[in-house]
Amino acid sequence: MLRPAGRLVITVPYGLLRYHDHKAPMMLVPLIEELRARGQVHAVELVGRYLGVVAAPAAQRSPRADAGLWRQAALIAEQRITDLDRELEEGRRAVAALSKEIGELRSARALREHLEQRIGELSTAVDEMRRRDEEQREAIVSGRERLACLEVELDHLRRELAVASTGSYSSS
Repeated sequence: MLRPAGRLVITVPYGLLRYHDHKAPMMLVPLIEELRARGQVHAVELVGRYLGVVAAPAAQRSPRADAGLWRQAALIAEQRITDLDRELEEGRRAVAALSKEIGELRSARALREHLEQRIGELSTAVDEMRRRDEEQREAIVSGRERLACLEVELDHLRRELAVASTGSYSSS
């Protein structure tokens, strides 16, 4: 109830706002029509994501005031659409940036997997080369031992030849 000269000032969430205390969306036209059924709406403003409305008890309505009210309502709706378009565009840019980042992360993951596979291949190759190196070192050691034995045998044979050449060696 309002006094005859009283004013009703309200703010309500405008549109779909996902908050725990906003049970149902409030749209501009139904709000204005509801208030006009009970009195005169003097002003409607967009305050962030809320509608601010000033109304008074029923008085004589003028068509000019109604036209101004609906013009105000249209401007508010356009502003809200513009705000939502801006938010949507920001959301699209954010999604595009995240999609790009996901692609980069997938590429990085694929590169990491490739590098891990390549590291495994190289590690196997290094192990094989080390095994071959060890075999070759063993073969070199064995060859040196064999060479040393052959040098001793050659030295022994040279001495025998020298003895045989000097005639100290008797043949029977």
